[in-house]
This record gives sequence, C-alpha cells and structure tokens, in this order.
Amino acid sequence: GGIPEENLSKSTYSGYKPVTEDEDCCYFYYASFKVEHQALFSPSDKSLSTYLASLKEGHPFFVDEGYPYLNLDVASKIDESYRNPGFVEGRDIREELISTYKTLLLDAIKDFESTYQPYIASKNAYEQAYRDLLGIKIAEAFIGYLVSTLILYLLVPLFAKDGRTIGNLFFKSAYRSVSGKEPAFWQITMRFLILLLEFAETPPLALLLVYGGEGVHLLSLPLFGMFPCFSLLIHSSLVLLLSYLLSFFPRGRKQTLAEMGSGLIHIGGRKGYEG
Repeated sequence: GGIPEENLSKSTYSGYKPVTEDEDCCYFYYASFKVEHQALFSPSDKSLSTYLASLKEGHPFFVDEGYPYLNLDVASKIDESYRNPGFVEGRDIREELISTYKTLLLDAIKDFESTYQPYIASKNAYEQAYRDLLGIKIAEAFIGYLVSTLILYLLVPLFAKDGRTIGNLFFKSAYRSVSGKEPAFWQITMRFLILLLEFAETPPLALLLVYGGEGVHLLSLPLFGMFPCFSLLIHSSLVLLLSYLLSFFPRGRKQTLAEMGSGLIHIGGRKGYEG
C-alpha cells in the first residue's frame, strides 16, 4: 500500500494481497487491540509509537494516516530482487526487513504474555492445573506401591504361617527369628518398613516406564514438597544395593538389610520348607 502500482512488478505480486492495518499483526496489536483493552494491561513501555520508532530506525519508512509504508525507492529495490536474484542490495534489504519484523512480532507476543491480565490469569490457572495433574500421577504411583507392598509384605506374612510372603509360599521357604521361633508381629512389621525403603525406587521407575519423557520431568518434581523423586530413586537404589551386598555376610546367615533389622533368618531354599 502507499506505492503506485505501475512502479512495481505486477507479475511478481499477482498472487498477493496488499497488507492492511488489520492484517498486520504487530500494528493491529499496538494500534487497536492494546488501545481498546488498555484497562486490562499492566503498565509497559511497549506502544504504537515504540513500534513505529523501531521500524523507522535504519529503514526508510513513511507513515500515512498512522500506518507505516516503505518508500518507493526501497520498495522498487525489493521488487527488483524478486525479479533478479543477483540484485544483492534489494535482497539484503528484504532479509533485514523480514528479520526486523520477526523481532518486533516476538516483542509484541512477549508484551502480551507479560502484561495482558486475562492471559496471565488463564496461564496461571493452566499451570496450576498441570501441576495438580502431575501431583496426581505421582500420588497414584506411590499409593499403588504402598498398597501393594503393604499387602505383600505385611498383611500376607501376618496371616501366613512363619511370616511367609507369596514368594515364600511359591518357593517353599519361610522365616524364623534368630532364636529359632516364629516371627513376632514387630519383626514382620520392621521387615516391612525396611523393605518399603529398599524398594522405594519402584514408583519413580514406574513413572519413567509409563510416561516416558514426561516421566523424566516428573522425577524432577519435589515429592510431597520435600525432595525430588529422582533423589529417592538414587538413594533407595543404593540402599537396595547395600542390602544385597550385606546378604553375603556373615556367611552362615546371609541376611539382607531387612532381615538384619528385624532379626529374621530366611529358611528353606532348594530342599524346600516343610511347615
């Protein structure tokens, strides 16, 4: 717009429509949208005058009825660069103008995101809902782990003979106290609590397997507002490794960390447990 059509190549722009104030995103934002919704914006230094000044810095624009247009000389050079790819001056001007407008458009987007109150409120509400959803996913993993561990390593051993778990029943093994008696309630409970810590890497690993890339993000979130899930994964894995290594000492009993802490000995094995 603003330039006599006969001075430009009609064939070059035959498929183009002239830019208007409403179609120019940057201009529309500063000249119309932000002005009409001024009460909903926080104070900022971004305005129509700032936008026009940024355009005219180093670029030959003129303003007609408030809208910026390229002058005829620059428009002609850009036109020539389309018809003649070897015309470097016009090509450089065109590329610089495109780069400048992209920068100004990004500035407008940032201004909108940081000062338009309805957008900020919607963004905050979305982010809070997203955090709540992530919290639910983490809670599901840990509640599922807690319930399954409670059933397998506390409730079943309390009702089964000799503190046996489902695995013990399958492999025909059991537990005895160091003195040779049946496991007491406190011993089964202590063993359960230590195992709960040893296998605490299970929920973080489940998050990784189920949610993939998002699971990595979940591991970085604080667990119950305290420490990241990733930290729990590392420390619990170290405890599990320690428990495995301890099972080799002393050679006679071969107790894991949970068995040492609860004063229990695993009996049975290849010959099977007869109880």
